[in-house]
This record gives sequence, C-alpha cells and structure tokens, in this order.
Amino acid sequence: GWFAYRRPHVTDPVLPHPHPTLRSASSEDGEGVSELERQRLQISRLTGALSEIQRELAALGPEARPVVPPPPPADVVNAPLPPAPVFAAATTTPLKVMMFIDGTWLYYSLFRREPELCPIIRGYGAGWKHTHRFDWDGLPRVVAQDLARQMADQAWGSVGQAGPGASRPVEIVRAMVFTSYKSNTDRQSRRMAMFREMTDANYEVHVMETTGKQEKCVDIQLAVEMVHYAGIDDSFDIGVLLSGDKDYMP
Repeated sequence: GWFAYRRPHVTDPVLPHPHPTLRSASSEDGEGVSELERQRLQISRLTGALSEIQRELAALGPEARPVVPPPPPADVVNAPLPPAPVFAAATTTPLKVMMFIDGTWLYYSLFRREPELCPIIRGYGAGWKHTHRFDWDGLPRVVAQDLARQMADQAWGSVGQAGPGASRPVEIVRAMVFTSYKSNTDRQSRRMAMFREMTDANYEVHVMETTGKQEKCVDIQLAVEMVHYAGIDDSFDIGVLLSGDKDYMP
C-alpha cells in the first residue's frame, strides 16, 4: 500500500523543513564559489536527501512502502496485437417484391386439373396428394430466384451498370392470397386445408364468401389491392401477379 502525507493545516505550528539538505543554493552558500562547484554541491545535497528518504521508508516497515507491480510475463509483452476489426462492405439494398396470388386459380391448378394436363401427376404419380405435400415456404424463394435470373439475363441492373451480376438482390416482403368459398363449403376440405397451410406459412389469405353459383369480385379485389399498394411509397419495387386467369390479360 501507499503511505499518506498530510499537509500542515493553517492552525498547525509552522514546521521546519523535513530535509534541510534540500535547501536551494543561496548567495550565502555560494559566495566566491564557481558555477561548477555550485552544481557539485547541489548534487551532493540531493544525494544526501535521497538517502535520508530511503532510511525513513525502511523505518516505516514493508507495509508502508510503495508497491511496484511486477513486469508482465514475456509472452504477454511479445504477444501479437489483436487483428483490427473487419467491417462488412455496404451491401446493395434489395428490391422489394410483393406477390399477389389468385388463390382459387392456384387451388384448381394443383388439385383439380385434368390428369393428362397435370405436370405434377406426370412427375409424381396420380397419388401424389397422399405421398407429398406442397412446400409453401419455398414458393416465394422460387419467385425471387427467377426474378433475379431474369434481371441478370436481361441486364436490368442499377444505373450505370449492365451485364450479368449487376442486378440488385430480390427480397419477397409480402405475399397476399385472394380466394372465396361458399357458405356450405366443408371446413375440413382440401381447399380450406390449403389456405390454412398458406396462412401458417405467413401468407396473407383474404377470403370472400361466394353467394351465387360462380365466384365473383375476387379478381377485382386482387387488382384493387395491387393498385393500392403501388400508390404507397416504399411498399414494393416489383409486383408479381401469380394467376392464370385470362381476366388479367391486357
């Protein structure tokens, strides 16, 4: 530990200098003495003062002496400096994509298509519904990958860029599904099960109730929502319509 020294209080009697040998050389000490001899005299006085301080410290005991920390181990001193932090380069902001899905068309394309026209049956057999399931999480990924491929192939890059690899990455930010059912539709039917699965996969499923023999207004609702979000700043950069309905053809 360190020993403490208290400065004399203003009410304390004036104390003599603890080390008289530390007096500075005055004219009375050095009259008729050369400059070199005066410097030697000062050095001698300083040496004596240091010796006296050492004797006082020795008399106080080891617990009052200042503790000097040991030097660090050689392996710490010679250890290499840690590497400088590496900051990732600024990445290009992805293109925001919203998917607008005709849910009724999608259901009939998957489960109600004529066997001879169904590519799923050709690939997995007529009983594929009992042996396989549709990966709804993978649909947005497939759409994003196909958009990125198209942009690279057609050089739809950023300003001042062209050629493969110059396009921005693609990110699906929202997927909206539009469909309907009749009031007497079985809630345990394959149709309703499909839309429950899509809801569980974070699709926004908008369901209307059909009152007549045929579905009405679902395609209009999809188109209205697409135009609505197109008018909102920063909602999406690309809108993808997933449908086979000829009503959407220009």
